[in-house]
Amino acid sequence: MKKRKIYISKKVIKKMEKLTVKYNDTENGGYIFGKMNPEWVRVLDVSDAGRNAKRTFSKVEFDNDSLLEYVKEKLQINQFLIGTWHSHPRNYSLIPSKLDQSTMININNYFDSTHAPIFIITGIHDGNVKFSIYKINKFGEVIKDMNYEIIDCEG
Repeated sequence: MKKRKIYISKKVIKKMEKLTVKYNDTENGGYIFGKMNPEWVRVLDVSDAGRNAKRTFSKVEFDNDSLLEYVKEKLQINQFLIGTWHSHPRNYSLIPSKLDQSTMININNYFDSTHAPIFIITGIHDGNVKFSIYKINKFGEVIKDMNYEIIDCEG
């Protein structure tokens, strides 16, 4: 099977950087929106965790009630929920924790294998915001996905 190429808008990178810096000592995150098919994924937007999200050093609990409003807005412009992202506190690894892996695998179960979700973890290292992209392979394992490109276009 051909590897899917992931295209990420520069606007999305900037938004994740801003949200990562804003909550640099706790975890933050949200949903990833865009479009995808079996050959490509276009990441067009990300949400915050929501107005009443619970952010701690070791996890973030999304405010799904307020995020539902954002999901509805995105659907109106044909952007779909294609995964989740979250940050790790400053100077912590971008490697998924056991809880991260369990959550990713659980979310993956709601998607068709030809339209599998993606997951992004961000963090601040040496004063710079970095990110890693993950997916679930055919064996149900969380693996890093290096097949991505940062693009200028919005759609």
